[in-house]
Amino acid sequence: MSQFLLSKNKGEEKYSNSEGYRSEQAKTKVFDLDWCRLSFSWFEKNNFNPVYEDQQNSFFCNGILYIEEQRIDKNWQKVASVWGTSDSSGIKKLNGFGNLLVYSKSERLIYIITSRMGFLPIYFGKSTDDKDKRALGTHPDEIASFLGRNKLDKLSIAEFISTSCIAAPHTYYENIKQLEPASIYTFDGDELIRKKVYWEPNLDHNDFADSEESAKLIADFIKESVNKRISNNGKGLLLLSGGLDSRSVLFAPDNPSEMLEAVTFYNEPNTELRLASELANKADVKHHHLQREYDYYGKLAVDAIKLTGGMWNFGCFHTSGFNRELSELNHGILLSGMYFDTFFKGFAFDKENLHKKLTGKIYKRYPAQDVYWDTKGADDLKREWREAIHMRRVESYGYDKISRDELTPQILNKVKYSRIGNMARIRSGGMDIALYRSQYYDMVISDNKFSGVFSFLNPLDEVKADFMESIIKQLTNEPLSVADSNQLNSEFVSNNYYLTAARNILRKRIRKISPVQNKSADIAMGSSWIDWYTYRQESELISQLWKECEQDETACEAVEQIMDYNPFFLEPDYSSSKYDFLNLLTVGLWLKYGYVN
Repeated sequence: MSQFLLSKNKGEEKYSNSEGYRSEQAKTKVFDLDWCRLSFSWFEKNNFNPVYEDQQNSFFCNGILYIEEQRIDKNWQKVASVWGTSDSSGIKKLNGFGNLLVYSKSERLIYIITSRMGFLPIYFGKSTDDKDKRALGTHPDEIASFLGRNKLDKLSIAEFISTSCIAAPHTYYENIKQLEPASIYTFDGDELIRKKVYWEPNLDHNDFADSEESAKLIADFIKESVNKRISNNGKGLLLLSGGLDSRSVLFAPDNPSEMLEAVTFYNEPNTELRLASELANKADVKHHHLQREYDYYGKLAVDAIKLTGGMWNFGCFHTSGFNRELSELNHGILLSGMYFDTFFKGFAFDKENLHKKLTGKIYKRYPAQDVYWDTKGADDLKREWREAIHMRRVESYGYDKISRDELTPQILNKVKYSRIGNMARIRSGGMDIALYRSQYYDMVISDNKFSGVFSFLNPLDEVKADFMESIIKQLTNEPLSVADSNQLNSEFVSNNYYLTAARNILRKRIRKISPVQNKSADIAMGSSWIDWYTYRQESELISQLWKECEQDETACEAVEQIMDYNPFFLEPDYSSSKYDFLNLLTVGLWLKYGYVN
């Protein structure tokens, strides 16, 4: 993938720390474009060339884009001709997991075309003490490092602590904001102007397909998207779990055994690994297993937080510790089925509010929600911060309180789009940002076809527990023959302090009579995740990271102003939600290692 930093050319001035967030495998080149300087980094894999120049323009692809079923660098002339149309309407033909920068030589302007649903964020910042210093880039900390002087956005700190994410366009810096998705901007070195929105879904129509037809359309989209990515980039390596999302990618290629290999991450052999192996065997696909060590998450915490700017907690970086191993596997492109649940399982609708009003009950089958839309984790924050967070999230996501009578498909679609229209900002988005910054990686769901679900998929079908299974049936031409690990596994024990405490007492008694002690087994669960209650209590490395925050003046001062006390001076509250703990620790480590004042 690619990253960049663009600013006014100030002669010999260098970009401070501009190499700090890039993969060792990436190539970096500096382009001087008249008044501006662009530091651009990308992976030289599959002969991917993200830079093109003609007499009128210079083009830079940030991410992986396609046009007319071809990877963008295989058809740059088409891109140039599309861009040359008088109203730039042809830009809608750009498709995929990326953004496009265009330098117009005659206008001396930079055009920025952001991705349709914000999968890859771009940020813009202004220095707080030098009015002429401005920059665009893909990493807020890198922009902050260039700008020199910045102002901490403490509301964003409070929001992250309480909700696990920050609403767009905000960052941890008041002077750095994210650009809006599906937009065309211009930048002349002084002003950034949003010229137009090139795509918006139709959210008011009422002509929806029936459930079976929707499942077939989505299955067809998955097949087309997967085959396109593999045909353009070579054999795919799929991040495979025992759930439904990744298996839909597994069975999508025309010939899985020749077009795909799969990899599964685990702590100890468990149900998830067994089901993933069964699926790979059924598809006749080579299956790689990568085992995490006991302190996997503790060891990657600081690097992962620096890589992603601390805007996602380090507990979601399930693959980041295997960058070398993934790179050594023989594949053309890394693929995932991430966010099928967000698009097709109703995960954009929080269970307590919308699911219950729609059905009179909560579906236990898909109990999680991928974004905290409210401020449930804000109890320890000062009242003024809780109120400010609530107002920001209502402004960003809307539809704070909806009665059952108001839950029409049209309103539900508006709720859904307000919440997933900027995909990089959902709670688990950090895993994809980390993959994009360290691997040649593409997301199947980023294909433009999937943004069309608003035009045919009735959101009332999404909250049906078996809708995703209908999609799988369309792909495999048979009912679900390998169980869904999400049905067999549960984080209930891991998320219940008292049950976990009871289990740990039993474990200690067993240890007294057992000659072998396996710390990894103590935190392993049946799913891909670990038992965070046990791990954070017993890991010496996690305790050390907590103490590092305690000893950092900036971290202590910022958090104390928000919470009215300093949690780092206390023993960690192991009875709290794992997210409350991880969010606090992530913020503390970012303030120590990532923040540029």
